Amino acid sequence: MKVINLIEMVKYGDYPVVNELLDTPNFKAVLFSLEKGQEIPPHVSSSEVIMLVLEGEGKFTSENGEMDVKKGMMGHYNPEELHGFKADERMVVLAFIIPNPSR
Repeated sequence: MKVINLIEMVKYGDYPVVNELLDTPNFKAVLFSLEKGQEIPPHVSSSEVIMLVLEGEGKFTSENGEMDVKKGMMGHYNPEELHGFKADERMVVLAFIIPNPSR
């Protein structure tokens, strides 16, 4: 079993801070920490992506535009669906990518 303290992983910088928490053949878990105004630009993946806002507020991007999100909200994207997000204030997002596209 592996235990990760997410609180200790949150760091902020001049650019979004990206921490790969788990990288298995089945999935990848990534923690994103963003300052106000920072973003992960819209992109596509061959995998499903689930994003959970752990702290802050911002916008999730999809093919249909932007949706306001805040702490406790989750987004789900199908494979090849455009996705990204932008922080309206300090924001922490936990993403699960299934299956792991790099394996």
